[in-house]
Amino acid sequence: MRMLTAVLSWLAAGAASAFQPALPVVPFAATGTVQYAFTHDDHADEMIIAAVEAARHQVLVQAYSVTHRRIADALVRARNRGVEVAVIADDGQSRNNPAMIRELARAGVPLLFDARHAAAHNKIIVIDAGKAIEQGTHAELLQKLDGTYRKLHEYQLLP
Repeated sequence: MRMLTAVLSWLAAGAASAFQPALPVVPFAATGTVQYAFTHDDHADEMIIAAVEAARHQVLVQAYSVTHRRIADALVRARNRGVEVAVIADDGQSRNNPAMIRELARAGVPLLFDARHAAAHNKIIVIDAGKAIEQGTHAELLQKLDGTYRKLHEYQLLP
């Protein structure tokens, strides 16, 4: 009976704390650019490859699976030119589609596998977070033939 009372008290305390208001979230100022694409018609693969090719410092990827050869190749090229690249992928999907994962591993890309969730269905890429990589006016930045701004500007002009 003592054990049952202790368990019930513990459960009641846990339930009570579950109804406590959440701590306030303190917003912080964010800078940067957000790009998105939903379909093949939006050329999502080309947008991702162009952004990875333009990366100067870091590419962090969280993806359900890595199956696109040209995106995987762009990640390897970025790593080979000294950009920090890391990938988090869904554990189950990585086992089902291991070819690109093996190539990333062979290239020395750090890989983490999310096994905590039934399906880690995220598709997020963060590139050069928090770092100013180019400065100048629109005209000045377009004059840099290999510049990040110019590459992204040209990409946006694609049909």
